[in-house]
Amino acid sequence: MAGEWQSHRLGELLEIKHGFAFEGRFFSDEPGSPILVTPGNFRIGGGFSSEKNRYFVGPVPEGYRLTPGDVIVTMTDLSKAGDTLGYSAVIPAGGNCYLHNQRIGKLVLKPEAPTKLSFIHWVMRSPGYRAEVLGSATGSTVRHTSPSRIAAFAFGLPPSGEQDAIAALLGALDNKIELNSRTAETLEAMARALFLSWFVDFDPVRAKAEGRPTGLSDDLAVIFPDSFGAEGMPAGWRREPLFLHAKLISGGTPKTDIPEYWGGGIPWASAKDVSQCADLFLTTSERTITGSGLDHSATRLVPSCQPSSSLAARRRAAFGF
Repeated sequence: MAGEWQSHRLGELLEIKHGFAFEGRFFSDEPGSPILVTPGNFRIGGGFSSEKNRYFVGPVPEGYRLTPGDVIVTMTDLSKAGDTLGYSAVIPAGGNCYLHNQRIGKLVLKPEAPTKLSFIHWVMRSPGYRAEVLGSATGSTVRHTSPSRIAAFAFGLPPSGEQDAIAALLGALDNKIELNSRTAETLEAMARALFLSWFVDFDPVRAKAEGRPTGLSDDLAVIFPDSFGAEGMPAGWRREPLFLHAKLISGGTPKTDIPEYWGGGIPWASAKDVSQCADLFLTTSERTITGSGLDHSATRLVPSCQPSSSLAARRRAAFGF
């Protein structure tokens, strides 16, 4: 029960070890070297990310190699909103060598601490902790926190068995989210390949024109003609301006210096999300906003687009979902 939970400050339970100032001249973008952990290795909301790895090709001092299971925290963030500031992540298994860089803290439990890092990891991803870290952060362009500010956070610590259960449940949910994200990426890659084949290379039209099977079901094959017309377009198809069929919706950005506007449940699509999107469809956003952020800014909520039943049936036939 929550009434049995004991109040503790993080500083009573752990220490935060500073990383090493690795020389910039040995930094590399070429995969294969040891991975130098940076704030870019933290996901918004916490957790480890390998999307922005940096590598190091110089000498590594003793004591600054991280091991799988180590819990780390980022103490610097380059975004005005402090998107990843103070969040924790766990060094993953998999055989890679990770280096403990400066401004990345490594959590070290005190011997008498009645807890485990697997639980503290989730404490340092909680809304209350997040609000305190942002509230005490310094800097405007680059946000900073410190071990002493992190250590000051107070929270309720449940009995050991409840800690294990909470950490296990949240860990399982996090793994499921990661698996779903990877599945979505695979499906998007399949959709991109089919789109290029059908509507850029016109493979079904070429197959029909040459008397070859298209490999498509009858209800899909019928939408493709069997010859080409003007400008190399499939017969009967025409080029038209995009804005005959769509309209441009402009928006705005909630104030980044008001924490209450950020970190909610509403995905917020930015130019950065679009420019970094490798797929045909933008399905996730790096940042999210709250209802208050939506109400107090020029940003606009775009309604979801549900496909028609016939289009949905064709999509299932083509993609299997």
